[in-house]
Amino acid sequence: MLKQPWRNFDQLLPEAHLERYGSLGNRQNVMLSLLSIVAYRALLDAGFEKSDATTMLADMGWRVY
Repeated sequence: MLKQPWRNFDQLLPEAHLERYGSLGNRQNVMLSLLSIVAYRALLDAGFEKSDATTMLADMGWRVY
């Protein structure tokens, strides 16, 4: 369950065009958004219901943000 999300992150990262964002904080927020997307998809792929995946991701987000 841990390898595929990182592959997905690596695939999405070029599309984020981080070079557009002037500050480290802006780039960090975009990267955290990408991590949120791939984590949510990983939870769905693991068989979690959408509502449960959303709740778990929100709980994880509070620890990061």
